[in-house]
Amino acid sequence: MSETSFARCQLASWKAWLIDRPFMRPETLILVLLACFAASAARAGDNAGCEVLSAAQVSAVVGKPLKGGAKSGVREDEVANHCGFAGDGTLVDISLIRLSSEHAAIRRYEKALQRSSDAASRDEPLHGVGIESRLRTTATESTIIARFGVHVVVVTTNAGREAVVGLARAIGAKVTAQR
Repeated sequence: MSETSFARCQLASWKAWLIDRPFMRPETLILVLLACFAASAARAGDNAGCEVLSAAQVSAVVGKPLKGGAKSGVREDEVANHCGFAGDGTLVDISLIRLSSEHAAIRRYEKALQRSSDAASRDEPLHGVGIESRLRTTATESTIIARFGVHVVVVTTNAGREAVVGLARAIGAKVTAQR
């Protein structure tokens, strides 16, 4: 279901609920809801809601045309945006987690390192990407776990080491420019 059709369904459902409980005029609520959904629908173009990198940006780094989708979530002290891209056998998975403080980001980074540890993978520090980062490689994929201030980034792809490093650097440039 597209964001626009989802917004219309939500709007119809909320309008029906309001008619039974008129604490606010339905027309006023409709205008407020439309304003909220307009921003997310406008973002749904090239990157399908991915706040990290667009499909065109990911394709440029990887060197192959990719299409993508995204989902976002808010939990306690973090806001997460998860994006997946695929095309012609190439897969890219990006998670960007924005935390409330540097201390929370350090804890989340360490948790991501523990969660993704695999005895079959090579694990090495990666210099020049974020405040701290690790590169993990297996026979089929490469993963970078990096911290940029209050952001933790996890990038996994089967496109090779150069692609995963390029993607992590592009994300890092974007999040550090937003500060």
